[in-house]
Amino acid sequence: MKYFRLKADTFLINGANESVLYDVSFQRAFVVCKKAADYLKELEKNRIIEPTIQKTNWKNRLISQICEMGLGYFENAPAYIEKTTINSPLRELMPGNYPPSYFRAYWNISNDCEWNCNFCGGKSDILTWRTCITCIRSAPGTSIQMDSGKVIEQISKLGVSLIVIRGGNPFLKWQYLNSIIEEAQRYPHLTIQITTPGIGHISRRVIDITKKFKILFNVIMPIQSRRYNSSQIPINIMNDQQINLIDELRKNKIMFYLTFLLSDITLSLRETLIKFSARRWKLNPGFSYAIESDNVDAYLNFREQYPYPLSYWKSREEFYFRMGNKLCLSGTFEISSDGMINPCPGFNVPCGKILNSNISSALTDPQLYTYWKSDSVYSCRCTDCSTRYLCLTCWSTENKMFPVLNGRRECPFRVQLFKDALKMAHKASYVFSPLEIEQGKL
Repeated sequence: MKYFRLKADTFLINGANESVLYDVSFQRAFVVCKKAADYLKELEKNRIIEPTIQKTNWKNRLISQICEMGLGYFENAPAYIEKTTINSPLRELMPGNYPPSYFRAYWNISNDCEWNCNFCGGKSDILTWRTCITCIRSAPGTSIQMDSGKVIEQISKLGVSLIVIRGGNPFLKWQYLNSIIEEAQRYPHLTIQITTPGIGHISRRVIDITKKFKILFNVIMPIQSRRYNSSQIPINIMNDQQINLIDELRKNKIMFYLTFLLSDITLSLRETLIKFSARRWKLNPGFSYAIESDNVDAYLNFREQYPYPLSYWKSREEFYFRMGNKLCLSGTFEISSDGMINPCPGFNVPCGKILNSNISSALTDPQLYTYWKSDSVYSCRCTDCSTRYLCLTCWSTENKMFPVLNGRRECPFRVQLFKDALKMAHKASYVFSPLEIEQGKL
């Protein structure tokens, strides 16, 4: 009489179409088709392995391979393992709610910008992926100027380590920006990053400000045109001011990121922009996307060609954190230009209002913290995805795409996982490919 169980640090996470085995200790993940997953779930209930199973039977081969890879074991008696109890980090029981843990704040100090992009301003018919790394405004409106010293002091006391100053173009509020950075220098644990579209004759100001302070820069280049000049550079988009700014940053050895913001009509320029950046600046740029909801299929087809990267956890603690929290939202909030608190630049959902530069009172609304948790209703389709603990997708995008897609297509992130699965299926140690069992090869 034999029983089979998965190890205490091996999790079978079910999805709408397939499951994934997560090996927490060794940072591994394996796709398991629905048929195999259903069988493993039955065995996890201490079901006796049928003695009549032939060695060549797919069930026998499945559990034998899982044991050989160190993901499970046989027992002669039933085994009872409460994995969530064993693996969850210990927490001190205390009355009331746990105090939130903050580490990143976005601060939109200006809605002013010279670009006037047609997808900016929180438009309901525009789907944006990773708004947080761009200069896209979450909503149009007036800007208020708060007491920079008071705001920085409160942010510091919250435990925030990174403040991302964004707009619009923050450099159009030059004096205000300087006062914020000067105040931040009083707190050594704070890092300041400025996100700017890189236009408006700001090169000299950027150089000047980095001589006084240690600042990170994220230069955004919105690409809205497919026209080229003789050098194969998109014209009227990557203008001289932007190129000159990057040249100056490289020349002065200033740390910065370069992010191209593509629209649905410029997705095909991705490879051209990568080659140009490598040739001129010897760097690999990042990308964000702003897509009209009517053209979401074009974006999904594009994503199948360039799927989201896999994101493996670095430690057990990080994996268990992912099980309970949204990776990109937890510990994060945005201060909008009109003094509202949002979950992030991509979620224009006010969760509090700053009055008299008092941030602490604006953070008392519990709605903000519902966005941090993985079991939140705002997870949309991601709660039914078996790859959700490997995913670097943007939660605000998923939230916006859900009513548009309505189940018509799968998340393009999954394409990457299955590409890796098919590669690994050729190795003797890997037998969990969905195609293996479905085609009777296992």
